[in-house]
Amino acid sequence: MLKKLRADFSPEYIAAIFESGPTFRDEQAATRTAVQKFDIKSQTFTEVAYKGYKANRAEMPPDLRQQVPFIKRAIAAYRIPCWRAPALRPMT
Repeated sequence: MLKKLRADFSPEYIAAIFESGPTFRDEQAATRTAVQKFDIKSQTFTEVAYKGYKANRAEMPPDLRQQVPFIKRAIAAYRIPCWRAPALRPMT
């Protein structure tokens, strides 16, 4: 995928970002109880309960979790800078 990405798009800059722990979105989500959702049929906004950042996202599948160290090694082999959020610190 990395080779194809570089070949197809010839990016001038490229970097990899990994989340490590809670992000600023998690902190913001903790203060919200509801959000407004637009109803296309009635052309109005409706307030709905907010269940949190990534609330509807499934847990990372175990087979993908096992691939992460190999993904990081491939990124390093391509000499792509790798950072981790939330504070965007260089990975060690």
